[in-house]
Amino acid sequence: GSATADSDAHGDFENVFGLAVNYKGKFDDFGIEASLIGEFGDSETATGAATEGKIETIGLGVNVTFAGFGLGAEYVNFAEKAVAAATRTAGGDAGSYYQLGASYQTGPWGVSLGWFDSSVSNPTGSGGDTDINIVSLDAAYDVAPGWELMASLHFAEADNINATAIEVDNDGTVFVISNQFKF
Repeated sequence: GSATADSDAHGDFENVFGLAVNYKGKFDDFGIEASLIGEFGDSETATGAATEGKIETIGLGVNVTFAGFGLGAEYVNFAEKAVAAATRTAGGDAGSYYQLGASYQTGPWGVSLGWFDSSVSNPTGSGGDTDINIVSLDAAYDVAPGWELMASLHFAEADNINATAIEVDNDGTVFVISNQFKF
């Protein structure tokens, strides 16, 4: 009956497929990893109209290591994923982000510094873009086999988090100490 009928007008993503290419290699003391990903598909509203933004996500990442040093970068763009046609026409998008990181490890010690930046273009009249920036400093120490002690310090800044003409901003600092046990 109608309770079990399959309707195509249910507002979901359809015909979604993903592709990925990955490379990992090592040359003497140099290591490199690189990847490229993509996800593509159609979307529709709950009435079956194809007016929501298509899935066209693209991502690229690379990580290079040498001796105890590491450098990494990643970029992802969500394009118009699930963004209504009116919002797209007014300049809105689903956003993008990138992150950069550097690390060093020697013996039982490891430290890293990271930067994360994301941005969503809001439609005209919604104030500026929604931007989030996070700087992180992390340290780890192998106390004993299977036991790692870690500390993290994060500084976050969020601008126009409500995506309105009267912007709401928020800043925060987080300090975390944790233990990780591996059996």
